[in-house]
Amino acid sequence: MLKNYLIIAWRNLWKHKLFSLINLSGLTISISVALVVYLIVQHEYSYDTFHKDRDRIFRVVTNVFILGEEYNNPGVPIPLAEAAREQMTGIDEAVGFFRINYPVTILAGNGTTEKEFKRQDNVVLTGPGYFRLFDHQWLAGTPETSLNDPFKVVLTESKAQTYFGLVNATDAMGREIIYGDSIQTVVSGIVKDIDKLTDLNFKEFISISTVAISNLQNRWSLDDWDFVNSDFQLMVKLTEGVGQQSIEQQFLTINENRHDLPETYEFVNLLQPLSDLHFNTNYDGFDRPPANKSVLGGLLAVAMLLLTLGSINYINLTTARGNLRAKEIGVRKTLGSSRKHLVIQFVVESMVLSLLAALSALLMVPLIIELFQEFIPAGLEHGSLLKPHILFFLLALTGTMSILTGLYPGLVLSNFQPVSILKNTRINAYSRKSLMQQTLTVVQFMVAVFFVVSTLIVASQIRYALIKDLGFKKEGIIAFLVPNSDSSASNLLVDKLTSIPEIKHISRGGSAPSGTGITSKLLKFYQGGDVLETHVQLKFGDENYLNVYDIPLIAGKNITASDTIKEFIINQSFLKRLGMEEPQHAIGQLLEEGGGNYPIVGVVADFHAVNKSTFHIALKEFKNNTVPWKRAFEKMESTWNKIYPEEPFTYQFYDQRIASWYQQEQNTSKLLGWITGTAVFISCLGLLGLTVFIVNQRTKEIGIRKVLGVTIGEIVILL
Repeated sequence: MLKNYLIIAWRNLWKHKLFSLINLSGLTISISVALVVYLIVQHEYSYDTFHKDRDRIFRVVTNVFILGEEYNNPGVPIPLAEAAREQMTGIDEAVGFFRINYPVTILAGNGTTEKEFKRQDNVVLTGPGYFRLFDHQWLAGTPETSLNDPFKVVLTESKAQTYFGLVNATDAMGREIIYGDSIQTVVSGIVKDIDKLTDLNFKEFISISTVAISNLQNRWSLDDWDFVNSDFQLMVKLTEGVGQQSIEQQFLTINENRHDLPETYEFVNLLQPLSDLHFNTNYDGFDRPPANKSVLGGLLAVAMLLLTLGSINYINLTTARGNLRAKEIGVRKTLGSSRKHLVIQFVVESMVLSLLAALSALLMVPLIIELFQEFIPAGLEHGSLLKPHILFFLLALTGTMSILTGLYPGLVLSNFQPVSILKNTRINAYSRKSLMQQTLTVVQFMVAVFFVVSTLIVASQIRYALIKDLGFKKEGIIAFLVPNSDSSASNLLVDKLTSIPEIKHISRGGSAPSGTGITSKLLKFYQGGDVLETHVQLKFGDENYLNVYDIPLIAGKNITASDTIKEFIINQSFLKRLGMEEPQHAIGQLLEEGGGNYPIVGVVADFHAVNKSTFHIALKEFKNNTVPWKRAFEKMESTWNKIYPEEPFTYQFYDQRIASWYQQEQNTSKLLGWITGTAVFISCLGLLGLTVFIVNQRTKEIGIRKVLGVTIGEIVILL
């Protein structure tokens, strides 16, 4: 019976090639998009699903509430890690780690320099507990002892081979590596690279005990409960059966006991599930930005809409052409075929076309992924699409579409009465059911118009974000990091760069006005007998910082040159937090930080504070002439190479960096544009099919019009 259904289905598809091609095109495009979306969603939801006891692993994050305003930080106070291990119950493992990115020097056996590498990412300082929390396959060394002592480092297999050029990575055991200019370590372990999707893709693990007995202790406040920096993060594994709320309550108790919190200030540590690391945009990811569940949900909705458009095409054309199969249906019903068998026939025809579309989609998907690489998540595997889960998805999709697209035409057309058909009474399924066809066609174009409007709105919002006033200058500014070396080299670089005529201002500092680096500290403000304690986000810069970014003072003066903190400049939001309305009233007031009192010397307007950089350089403006800037870059690179010959000179324009923060939104806008074009194309395919069918129905009318003298152009206009 099935064979008979398939033969008839193939004959009908082959007989009406144009309509079959239109249906096949629409279904192929929609199934291809659906398959690409499935691959993206499946890829994003596969991160860190392989860890043992992953449901009990959490990252501890910090939320600070100041006067009702919330600040999110993926870091925690450094002493919290020890407190979690020693004072809390219900935690099996608490592991803190510092993230660093230093240049690397490989030493030969005689202690001389063998190789040098630029700044390396994915380097952490941690302890043995990390490898109890996250399983790694060890090739040399042991998880229990390799990081027990200071100045020890564990490398992944690929890093060991990169650094030492070894075929057998375990031969790197005992070799020496210098991070920065003073952290000299010995390789004490080798682990295999993780070949699964993970956000914790660290490659080098230095013993965390190194921090306290090296110059790294100057970088972080190891005993400061009020210092929260995203460089230090804490992971915990809960005891089986212990609830998340119980642990968060213990964190709250620890925070309340360590000092008296002011009424206007709340400090909260929360548990972020391991499965949430890849998606939560409130907290930083590691080596990639978080995925967005809303975007993934939007992609799923888009795929469903495009599948709907393709299905509507099939339903419309199949139902509209029902009169062409009226005699077939009448004869089959006269010979005893039931309505059920006729419906199955139409479902089988839909299934054959859907399977052909699915096979075509398998051929198209690699091309689509290649063409739209900028929209595809990094690391998405698409080399082989013949994987069980992909084939199962396609079979489920085509089966569902076969039923949905074949059922309605089958029910409508199988309802024809044999007597009327065999008496040659005119049957026109399209005219009888025109309301349904017109409704479906209108729905198609409603969806297309929705995409058009959405694309225009998103593009408009992104343009606004890129050109809006951020409260500081962003054009003609470059920023770059310098190696962590002695200050004399940095001072020499400033002196040399200052002599370049194309450079307007040079500043040394930390984070730029708007960036992803987060540093906050507790400051105290004394006013009469009252004390206001409040956490603030700090920006570090020298006396040229405001000049580089053209941030105007609205009261007071700029800070004076100094190697240490001696003065503060605050913005309007902090002014209001201090209970002042007039900027001039804040000048001369003292803020206490780390036991020292420092005066407020200036007030600036608020700017958008979301790049850690050491040097900030504002170039002089040369209208419609980029040659001076090219000369400036050549001179800067020449100067850099003389002072830091081992480090490549890399920089980025600040306005380009700001634009990169909106890269996901820009990609979304571009993707919407392509989706809009696809939706309109599929809708037009359906309209083309209906138009061809209607033209065929009006052949005699068109012939008579031509005989009566109507031109082809007039007929085209009529249609």
